[in-house]
Amino acid sequence: MAGWRCLVEGLEREEKKRWGSLPAGEALYGTAGFRDRADRLGRVVFRVGVLAALRARATRGKTDSSLACLPLSNYVSPPFSSLSLSLSSPAASVGVMITASHNPVQDNGVKVVEPLGEMLVQEWEDFATRLANASTETLGKVVEEIAEAAGLDPGLPSKVLLARDNRPSGDCLRELLVSGAELAGAECNDYGVLTTPQLHYMVRCVNTGGRYGAATEDGYYDKLSSAFHQMVPECPESPSLVKVDAANGVGGASMRKVMGGVRGEWLKVELCNDGSGILNDQCGADFVKSGQKAPKGVEFLAGDRCASFDGDADRIVYFWKNQDGQFQLLDGDKIASLAALFIHEQLQKLPFSLSLGVVQTAYANGGSTAFLEKLLGVPVACTSTGVKHLHHKAASFDIGVYFEANGHGTVLFGSRAQEKLSVAAKDAGVSEAVQRAASLLYAMSQLVNQAVGDAVSDLLMVEAILIHKKVVKDRMVVKTTDFERNCVSPEGLQEAIDTLVASKPRARSFVRCYIQQLKLHVSWLKISEVKRKNSENSRWVSHIQPSGTEDVVRVYAEAETQALADELTVQVAAKVFDLAGGTGETPTRSNNFL
Repeated sequence: MAGWRCLVEGLEREEKKRWGSLPAGEALYGTAGFRDRADRLGRVVFRVGVLAALRARATRGKTDSSLACLPLSNYVSPPFSSLSLSLSSPAASVGVMITASHNPVQDNGVKVVEPLGEMLVQEWEDFATRLANASTETLGKVVEEIAEAAGLDPGLPSKVLLARDNRPSGDCLRELLVSGAELAGAECNDYGVLTTPQLHYMVRCVNTGGRYGAATEDGYYDKLSSAFHQMVPECPESPSLVKVDAANGVGGASMRKVMGGVRGEWLKVELCNDGSGILNDQCGADFVKSGQKAPKGVEFLAGDRCASFDGDADRIVYFWKNQDGQFQLLDGDKIASLAALFIHEQLQKLPFSLSLGVVQTAYANGGSTAFLEKLLGVPVACTSTGVKHLHHKAASFDIGVYFEANGHGTVLFGSRAQEKLSVAAKDAGVSEAVQRAASLLYAMSQLVNQAVGDAVSDLLMVEAILIHKKVVKDRMVVKTTDFERNCVSPEGLQEAIDTLVASKPRARSFVRCYIQQLKLHVSWLKISEVKRKNSENSRWVSHIQPSGTEDVVRVYAEAETQALADELTVQVAAKVFDLAGGTGETPTRSNNFL
């Protein structure tokens, strides 16, 4: 290991100059990297710079199977093609993000990003812990042991891409990180203040030669806004409005910039806690999820749709009030269910098969698991807690959806899925419905961050899905009496329902308007089946529940058999669509309404 001696001596001199001789530490590298009070983190960050330089050398020249045949982005010229890529550039790049996410402002942290934008692999987590905790006297020995174990050549170049969130301590820690990386022989590229998902995006772009996208802030914003409009090409009847709590973190600026490319006729965002207040102080996704209450700084009425990011914008949860003023939460489990439902609906329209799966942990809501498995028929895999485990398992499906309940998650589209969707979207020999479904899913693959959970891209995904789910222009058109059993508005709707009910044995149906509540989308409405006994015989009941986070009209129908109940449900829904001012596709069996 003589080749490492000069490098190691330089590290030892610098560390002693800054901190003197320090004993062994007790830091632990976990899913979130290292975190601590910022004033205790200096030596650890310096050594993570060293680790990143070593890790970059270890990835140089390696071909990753997930890069094989990675399609070019639709938003990067030239158009779609399958290419074999490898990390064989003269200087492979890894990323380092300085952030403590939802922790209070006095904390900070640091974590390493793999070349495709994923979390650091397990073996190198162990190396990180050893290196961070080595005493000053054993630092050189530990560096040499890691280099030997990984088979590293000190003469190889390496590159470290870094960014930080908007914590006051970030700039000082950045200087320590750069010092450690450069002393270990790495070239550093500082992207400044970014969200964590943006840095993951940059690393992936650099290591795929720009095929995932342009490795710039503008490239990130352009890709997301373009993909959003590809996913929602037609202007909706009225723009959606979302109030976004950015936790006074870096996500506020990112959301504002990406909305510069999203046309206001499609979506409007009202930013709250946009960075002018104290980071994560009674706001942000973790505060909302843990406390089951709204963040400070967000004023909203019943029916207003709101979302919260965490401090570095890699988590998102939605919330609102129902008409009784009760707080309601749409967490990661429900966002995953919404995404899986939308994807499942589009896949049903395609002439080829792609595997779809949802990945959860033991902490997932059991209702969401039952919904996915029993009602949608989508397989659900369970992994150990930790994003890296969910991400790895999700990658085993053609399309893998994963979200932790805390709102951290994304949707992964494998190379096979992207290629087949891209081809079908342009295939003049298939039906318009097939082309549209393939186009929607391919646009979705470009919109959602393929490297890591991303609050900004996840919000745009949810909003795009909800725009597709809007069917009634104004739910308040529907008015009922007699304890919601008789519809008095719009005119003619109750008579139409009565006629339909009379045509079915042992049938009944009614409708009601419904303000936002919990909700798992299935097409426009979600059907669950319940077997009910009465005094004469058994019969099946089809019960329609409210969908998503949009105001909807709820339809209830039952009949003597399941087939008749399904038929009545579609017929009544179609009448509501016609008479209450529906938008989009009329509910039918052929468009997978049921």
